[in-house]
Amino acid sequence: MIESAAILGLGLIGGSLARDLAANGVRVFAGDRDEAAVRAAAEQGIARPLTWNEPMDVVVLAVPVVAARELLRELAGRMEGVRLITDAGSTKRSIVDAAEQMGIGARFVGSHPLAGDHRSGWDASRAGLFEGARVYLSPSPSTDADALELARELWTRVGAVPEVMDAVEHDRRLAWTSHLPQAASTALARA
Repeated sequence: MIESAAILGLGLIGGSLARDLAANGVRVFAGDRDEAAVRAAAEQGIARPLTWNEPMDVVVLAVPVVAARELLRELAGRMEGVRLITDAGSTKRSIVDAAEQMGIGARFVGSHPLAGDHRSGWDASRAGLFEGARVYLSPSPSTDADALELARELWTRVGAVPEVMDAVEHDRRLAWTSHLPQAASTALARA
């Protein structure tokens, strides 16, 4: 059972996850480049500032994909005792491969919540964002059963519907159903 979680990135996704986990009795620790977001989360009783001195069951990287890989590299040595490491990015293969290469693949499960809107930042986050939302879970080749079960629990506790999908298959499917239509609409809007 998840008792504590660190969330790095308090934007729409990370902030909403922090709100829902805290409401479900999870001790939440938060880190963000925007210190005002961390202060706001603390003042609202949602999360305590992350110091890495507390034991944590779960670490969530709720930052852009490129930043998640870099953050994973920076933090890999600090995550002793963490049972699940996950992200919330829209592509999975590169982050899953990075976790494997760093030797933390057994505890890593990539997550892609299909939730959100055009807004960003702490002020855009809200409780209930994940209610009924699908979340793709992409385990690494070495992910252990406990980590995958914790990933399911993490997202189920906030009302989401987790579905396991291989990272390569995830990226292939989402390229056609999400990323390509987004690129086309952006190009049309700019034409």
